[in-house]
Amino acid sequence: MIFKVLIVLLCSLLLTACSDVEDQLNKDYGKEQPRPRQLSTDDALAEEFRDQVMPILEKRCVVCHGCYDALAN
Repeated sequence: MIFKVLIVLLCSLLLTACSDVEDQLNKDYGKEQPRPRQLSTDDALAEEFRDQVMPILEKRCVVCHGCYDALAN
């Protein structure tokens, strides 16, 4: 019985602590502003990804992890 009470108290403590964190984050960084995950192809961020990040991924990652019969699948 004591074990169940301790578990309930621990869970309630964790839940109340999490609610305070959100308020502090909003105060420090402002409210969240979600953006769409897909960008148009002519967007500046998409262009930067295509020009700077994609070549690195193709040279370093896709070589080993690119398909089912790859070395490090």
